Amino acid sequence: MRRFIRYCFEEKPLLFCIWMGFFFRLLAVLFGQGIAFGFDHYAYLETAQHIVSGDLTMQQLILNDDIYSFIRHGNSVVYLYINAGILYLCEFFNLFDARSKMFIMRLAHGLLSMLTIYYCYRVTYRLANRRAALAIGVLTSMLWFYPYLCVKNMPECVASVIMLAAVYRLAKTRKQTYKIADDIFTGFLLGVSVSFCYNLMIILIGCAICYILKSGFTRAVMILFGAAIAFFALEGLVDTIAFGTPFYVFGEYVADVVNGYQNNEWEFRSIYMYISILAMVIPFPWGLLGLYGYVKSWRHCFLLFFPVTFYVIVSYLLPNKEEKFMVSILPLFFMLCVTGWFRFERESRFISTRPWLRRWSVALFFAVNTPMLVLTSMSYMRRPQVETMVWLSHYKSDISSIFVEDRGMSCGKSLPLFYLGKDIEVYRLRKTYPDLDPSLYFSSESADISLHEHNIYSEKYFLNPAFADRRPQYVIICGDYDMPDRLATLREIFPQLTYETTCSPSLSDRVMEFFNPSNNNVNLHIYRTE
Repeated sequence: MRRFIRYCFEEKPLLFCIWMGFFFRLLAVLFGQGIAFGFDHYAYLETAQHIVSGDLTMQQLILNDDIYSFIRHGNSVVYLYINAGILYLCEFFNLFDARSKMFIMRLAHGLLSMLTIYYCYRVTYRLANRRAALAIGVLTSMLWFYPYLCVKNMPECVASVIMLAAVYRLAKTRKQTYKIADDIFTGFLLGVSVSFCYNLMIILIGCAICYILKSGFTRAVMILFGAAIAFFALEGLVDTIAFGTPFYVFGEYVADVVNGYQNNEWEFRSIYMYISILAMVIPFPWGLLGLYGYVKSWRHCFLLFFPVTFYVIVSYLLPNKEEKFMVSILPLFFMLCVTGWFRFERESRFISTRPWLRRWSVALFFAVNTPMLVLTSMSYMRRPQVETMVWLSHYKSDISSIFVEDRGMSCGKSLPLFYLGKDIEVYRLRKTYPDLDPSLYFSSESADISLHEHNIYSEKYFLNPAFADRRPQYVIICGDYDMPDRLATLREIFPQLTYETTCSPSLSDRVMEFFNPSNNNVNLHIYRTE
């Protein structure tokens, strides 16, 4: 086995990278459960399940921007329908279990992301050499967080695969065999990627500007023409079917960006946010070396360097800034880092005369990266919320509503009803008000994340005889603090309150909370009220 791995590493580097990528993505598919970032679940899976169930229309799900903020965050309707299609196929083959559906989702995304390894290797091989191509293959197959990221419901990862296919076509085009159709098809692929991630329109514009500077207007026009065909075919058609107006969501997103400028929503933290992300995705200090390689690549990889740099700069200027916008350009960023650094190695007398330095650096990188890779690939994120819904799903026929007692605002995101397999009403008490006006005891307001979630001001809400149909069958208590007092208060409302089980955070949840205290995950205690 060891001899076979060494043979693949030395003689078949692309095959080695693909097998390593498949192995760690398979780990993430099998064990990387839970909710990674929130938007990957609530914006797409929950909404797609509503579409499949047919209980709410697209207008009710998306146009109510106060609830889902779907448009404001640049989410893709095309990708939403793809998720709905996968869920529909699962149910068509009598696969209704939420965990089984998520396994299929992760498997589909993981297999598609294998193309990232292939395209990155091929492009880097053409830009640099075999050693650089092996390095980028290792990064895209085994970088500590990347396999886990690739199996999640992130349209940015899907868009990056399509964009890399376009970059590969650009890289292998030669003057002797050049045809106008090559640029049109390249533009078509870029246009498809824009339909999955609207911010990649910046990459498309950057490519056009780059070709204007290098090759004149003709090739830039052909690329834009191909992109327009794809954008009209996908975005225009899907929005027409869903909303009756072509480019409705994209137009609203652009309008929201313009309104952000007018309302001065630009944040100071954006000055360092994106650069810090790009510097830290590769473990320290190799991330800083990668940044140096990225800067060094500007001359010999200008056709890649300019669009990526243009994307980062324009992203700084946009009022709505999210970390996920960097995900789609990570493979391009890795390629620039690797090609620039390997060129620097060849030109550096200090490094070229000390081969042991390179060997020790690579060995140390694997020693640091591998434990992080295994831990991340097997992460079960936000386990308490998911396991709570999975446990309740065994009794979903008897549940019409639940009450979440979350006085310390410690429960974080909404409970994922997708895993319950049924839409129920969720009433959440986020904090107590010692001087609350009694007139507000029986008041509630819609939450900002789910159509079925409501914030209430007091447990006495359920004492109103008019709300007898809203009385919950289960109570979920978030956290362990002041349990005797909280239980005593609840038993005044629900005299037959009975403990059932507790869902605890996973190891990955606790690690994330250690590094980011705002990402708090607490024990969720489930009680039956009757």
